[in-house]
Amino acid sequence: MHDLPDKAAKYLESLYEEATAAGRAFRRMGLPRWKARLRAWAEADLWGGFASAYARAAMAAYQGSDPRAAFLKGLETKAARRELQRLIRELGG
Repeated sequence: MHDLPDKAAKYLESLYEEATAAGRAFRRMGLPRWKARLRAWAEADLWGGFASAYARAAMAAYQGSDPRAAFLKGLETKAARRELQRLIRELGG
């Protein structure tokens, strides 16, 4: 993400932070894994093309694995690439 325009990178960083906070909250609430996955995807749908990145990071945080790697993997989807291009155009980068 370090080669992105500054505003786009900040946007993605805030998305990542929100996703990991959600995943940690699901764990603190004691949700079973299947219910946490449903909640992660329900919230992820609000992020359009970045839904996969959000849901993957949230579940990685819930499970205690590497949320940054999961988030970056989610950014590799075609939908995320399109959304990122749109975001860069919108932010003027």
